Amino acid sequence: MHRLPQASWNGHDIDLFERLNDCRYKCSLSLADDFDGASFLQALLALVEAGSLYIRNINMENTTSSEQPLYMTVQTIRYLLQLVGFTNKTVMAGISNHDHGLGTNVLGGESAVIEEMAIFRSQMRTYAIEHMRSAKDPGATKPDIKEMSKLILKECDDLRKRLSSMGVELLDGSTEKWKFKPPSPK
Repeated sequence: MHRLPQASWNGHDIDLFERLNDCRYKCSLSLADDFDGASFLQALLALVEAGSLYIRNINMENTTSSEQPLYMTVQTIRYLLQLVGFTNKTVMAGISNHDHGLGTNVLGGESAVIEEMAIFRSQMRTYAIEHMRSAKDPGATKPDIKEMSKLILKECDDLRKRLSSMGVELLDGSTEKWKFKPPSPK
């Protein structure tokens, strides 16, 4: 089974990610406030400045960093520009091949998430098929529902951890079912 390498974010990575979330929040508020254009641009420019500072700090300190926070920042800026009506030509400026969409916020990309989901589905199907087979066999010991439930819940928790390490947080008990986050160690 393929596993992604653990992502390690430094303080600059986390700081940029926090500024990215702050920008998203402030831009959402400005759009909800009868399109407060000045606040929207102020938040967007603060994110651009944070991205520039991030690059400068990484270069000056010669530190290794994840490219993901900067990539997510650029993608968010492009999304916000598109949201307020900038043309695709403007939004995608600087990208040589932009017909493949805006990219990803997930460590390893969408294919990594799909792979994790396929593995999870396969495991759940195996458990269900084994359960059905043993239920049909009159001589077999009947599987304990409590044990089967524990097994399924463990697999669900394992999937949550794998997705978390990729930058996707699953949320329970909320109207939101998931959100992007800084990748975390498995």
